[in-house]
Amino acid sequence: MSSKNWSALDEESMDKEMSERTIRIQGPRGASMVQVVGLLQELGIASEDVYALASGPPGSNSYDVVFKEKDKCDSFLKYLNKGARRYKDFDYEFSVFGRQIVTVKVHWLPVCTRPMVIHDIFSKFGKVVSIRNDTLKIRDFETLSGVRLVTLEVSVSEKAAIPHIVAFDCGAKALV
Repeated sequence: MSSKNWSALDEESMDKEMSERTIRIQGPRGASMVQVVGLLQELGIASEDVYALASGPPGSNSYDVVFKEKDKCDSFLKYLNKGARRYKDFDYEFSVFGRQIVTVKVHWLPVCTRPMVIHDIFSKFGKVVSIRNDTLKIRDFETLSGVRLVTLEVSVSEKAAIPHIVAFDCGAKALV
């Protein structure tokens, strides 16, 4: 059996009305459809609210939830504030369909760089969800590593535009 690559699934390929009432849930490794249903129920979503629930390709751990009514989808997103939720020891991220949550590591910045500077840089590529410090642990020695973890909500094109190196006029660079 052979496969053929077709053109990209862009906005023209999608049912706009349906996509506007769809959210994407990104689970961790080990997530399952059963857990996603349990999470939805815990958050007050009943089967009567959902038109369809579909999983992404194997290993993607992504699930699309299509609500029957756009108002229900909008109020659910507002309730969540597009944040993460924990369910049965797993963290799940929620985003608007067509957007995804990605976390990038930013190396080489001086440790004293203010988070607002990092926010300003990455807000050009999507919505900055959070900026955290990564940790370094060597045996019983644990401290901040200087690496920043920047979580973004982005479209496919915004994700592709994130640079691997951020250069500053002073000559400093950051590896992304």
